[in-house]
Amino acid sequence: MLFLLTGGVQTGKTRWLEQLIAELADDGVESQGVVAPGVWCRREGEEVPGERPLGSGQGEYEKLGIDNVLLPGGERLPFARRRDLARQEGTFDPASQSAAAQLAWEISDDAIARVNAHLDALGRSSEEDPPLEHNFLAVEKGTNVSRETLWQDQVAASAVMESAMDFSADCATKLAAECVTKPAADCATKLAAECAMKLAADCATKPTAGSIVDFSPASSGSPEVPNALGAREEGAAENGVRPALLVVDELGRLELEHGRGLTSALDLIGRGATARFPHALVVVRAWLRDGVEERFADAWGGTFAIEPGDAARDAVRAAFSLAPFIDKKYH
Repeated sequence: MLFLLTGGVQTGKTRWLEQLIAELADDGVESQGVVAPGVWCRREGEEVPGERPLGSGQGEYEKLGIDNVLLPGGERLPFARRRDLARQEGTFDPASQSAAAQLAWEISDDAIARVNAHLDALGRSSEEDPPLEHNFLAVEKGTNVSRETLWQDQVAASAVMESAMDFSADCATKLAAECVTKPAADCATKLAAECAMKLAADCATKPTAGSIVDFSPASSGSPEVPNALGAREEGAAENGVRPALLVVDELGRLELEHGRGLTSALDLIGRGATARFPHALVVVRAWLRDGVEERFADAWGGTFAIEPGDAARDAVRAAFSLAPFIDKKYH
């Protein structure tokens, strides 16, 4: 599944992602790729309206730059500097990729090369991993499902059908007839038990590699988020491949509009799901999300847009068959 973490400027996407990565690690799921925390300082003096470029923060703190942290090792390197500060400091390079794209941030070409080398290494380490069939929620294999479709009445039925199709087309057909007309409330509360039992009865004589489907309820009253990976994770573990979350923070104009920047991230995401990376999470601005969906939806069987919050966190956890997170400090 390809998760697209989106939201407005300065809405805490990276901070939320860092917390998610730590929580997944505590439960044995490693994150690999790159995360991009900001470099902030307390502002001295009064705020001057319009003085700082968009994305640099307004108020008590201002954003000076962006670092990149390479996962899973944790190496941290300076990645970008606000262009106005780079000019003042004499570090602005008019020949850089970011300058040519007229970005508000001066991004070091050397830093881009270092991150690309890291992503290339991750790609090489997974070259021998077998590719996975689409594990996204889809009524038919290869069908792209928009984020709106996920919240329609057939979401749970579609999830079970996708999992069932890995084992038997006959089972999926029978399941569709049983469940596709159920209202959303029924799907959310009864479908898991009723249809799983139906599927188990129909497929009792057919070989399966593991559980048919697992439903993990998301918090905040959201529709249930199913795990369609099921036996694929178990099979990957048996082959000595430990499933991890591929993280790319972030894809921006440089990559999506100019074909430059983190080009190795584009290549790695373009491969789709593999045994090592059955799921990926990409940070992207809301206004660029459509371009990412158009580019990568086929490889992943669709995309799933999320915003920072408990429901999104539980959706990612459910994809790895993890129960909803409970903060032990408060429970």
